[in-house]
Amino acid sequence: MNDSTQKCNFRQYFNAYLNTLRLNEVIHMWKSRPKTRQLSIQETANKLGYSTAQSFSKNFQERYHISPTYFLKRLNDDEPI
Repeated sequence: MNDSTQKCNFRQYFNAYLNTLRLNEVIHMWKSRPKTRQLSIQETANKLGYSTAQSFSKNFQERYHISPTYFLKRLNDDEPI
């Protein structure tokens, strides 16, 4: 494996790890601090370090198979998620 392939693999694994941490944090944040649910998706994405709301929403949807907006709706309605 050449040096550029190793760097690319490391970058991919690191990004996946970072996204996992961010998504775990947002779930914890929304469940433990209900006021944070009032933030827009853009504000939440920025707070977590995402560059766009679209990238946050895409990662959230891929991981949890539900959009962050729908997740929040169910959380606010005290429905099982």
